Amino acid sequence: MNQLPKRYIFVDYNSLKRVKFSKLEKVCNKVFILIHHSEENIPFDLVLQAQRLGKRVKWISTEADDINGFNFHISFLMGAIHQKVDDSIEFAILSDDKSFDILVDFINDSGRNCLRIKTKKKKQKLEEENSNILEEEILEDTFLEDENNDDDDDSLPEPIRNFKTSG
Repeated sequence: MNQLPKRYIFVDYNSLKRVKFSKLEKVCNKVFILIHHSEENIPFDLVLQAQRLGKRVKWISTEADDINGFNFHISFLMGAIHQKVDDSIEFAILSDDKSFDILVDFINDSGRNCLRIKTKKKKQKLEEENSNILEEEILEDTFLEDENNDDDDDSLPEPIRNFKTSG
């Protein structure tokens, strides 16, 4: 019978909310979840799912306020654990942040298997990108003067009233 390799997963709380625990518990031996110390509300369903992992889940409270802070904490935690555990244990980071890729490469070069697993689906990313494009178009339509409109809108500040698009 083939046994899965040992795998430790590192994830921040916000990324964890996009993960299916039923799959997670099948592919890992330990999960390290970093969460801001002031987080007061964790969805009950998430708590129940995490409880199924028992001692294999470790909640780590941190004062990190933004994604960079969480990334630094995850990186430090991985380094500390890397020094203590056998190289046969694989590390995985659940994150859409590409800045982890250089760390993943560094750990792989050291002899330990490591990977970054994206938490957003391609469709979800495409929808977000399209939403951002739509927001930019709305902003452009709001602030750019219509060349066919000869009315001068005195309600706009001077720099916006005189703004002309090139083309």
